[in-house]
Amino acid sequence: MRPYRTAENKIDGVLMALMDIDVLKRGLNQARLSLGEAVAERDLSASLLDISGALIVIWTLLGALSPSTTPARRSRATPYVR
Repeated sequence: MRPYRTAENKIDGVLMALMDIDVLKRGLNQARLSLGEAVAERDLSASLLDISGALIVIWTLLGALSPSTTPARRSRATPYVR
């Protein structure tokens, strides 16, 4: 809000700027839904891999091994290194 001034520089009211935020709210809700769907798909994929017994590990750029499935976390096998 800002004061409305006349040509004589006297305050004669208030100026208010209103903005329609419906578009922003809809976009935010859509982003939340998309994130929820992505998390659900990730969880489903992880569950399917765990059920299958796959021994999947991820080799990071820093050279660390990160087991990504429950069977891989339980395994004591040493990884193949070239």
